[in-house]
Amino acid sequence: FGFVVAPRWSIVRAGDGAFAYFDGYDISQSVWSIGPQVFLNKKVYVRLGIGVATKSVDLDSSYDDYSYNVSTHSGMGWTAAIGVEFMQSYHVALGLEAAATYGHYQEIDLVTGSRDDGTIGINFMLNLF
Repeated sequence: FGFVVAPRWSIVRAGDGAFAYFDGYDISQSVWSIGPQVFLNKKVYVRLGIGVATKSVDLDSSYDDYSYNVSTHSGMGWTAAIGVEFMQSYHVALGLEAAATYGHYQEIDLVTGSRDDGTIGINFMLNLF
C-alpha cells in the first residue's frame, strides 16, 4: 500500500517474508516496513523501508508429528528492493522484484545462534493504482 508524493516518488507500506523447513525446524521471518519507492525511469524502481520484524521458529516440527515448540521474536526490520514493471496499463502493473530483508532481534535464536536474520528473494508484483 502506498501513496504518491511526486511523479516518481511514493511512500510504500510493504510486507515481505520467507518460510523455510529444514532438519526438523520450521523458520519464518516477516518484515513490515514503510519507506520511499523511487522510479529511476518509467519501468525500473528502487524501494527501501524500515519497520518491524518478526521471526518464528518451530523446534519440534515434522510432517508426521503434530507437536509444536514455537519460539517467536520481534525486533527492528529493514527492506531493500529493486524491481521492473514489465506490463503497465492505466490502473494495473505487473512486475518482478529482487528484495532483501533483514531483522535484528533482542534474543539469540537457538537454531541459528544469531540475533540477526535476513532473506533474499524474487517477488512477482501486482500493483493497483
